[in-house]
Amino acid sequence: VLTSNNVQLLGREELCPATIEVECASGKIIRVRAGKTDETEYYDDRDTVEVLDLGDLVVLPGLVEYVAMTVLPSHPYYCIVHSAHVHLNEPGHTDWEGFNTGTRAAVAGGFTTVVDMPIDSVPPT
Repeated sequence: VLTSNNVQLLGREELCPATIEVECASGKIIRVRAGKTDETEYYDDRDTVEVLDLGDLVVLPGLVEYVAMTVLPSHPYYCIVHSAHVHLNEPGHTDWEGFNTGTRAAVAGGFTTVVDMPIDSVPPT
């Protein structure tokens, strides 16, 4: 069970206190509810349930990588390209980055989805 003062809940614009219950075996979120909890609420299950109070740390939903372009209004001939795709280089160059290391890094960074753009793969994909 995770609880924090600053959770981004679906349908809310502001961060709020909330509690998130996660099934350890599958890693799946089984319940999300507004309001912070403490260990006393899970006292009967204290041998099987761990409550992690994250205090004021921010808890956000998983991120999805994207590619987008923003035109700068002050300079219409310039734009910022937000390119968050990945090059997992598999097959052929897993010594650079492969599905195993690339997806683990994405998860560690909070990403739930990555878009692989094949480049320099052997054979070409």
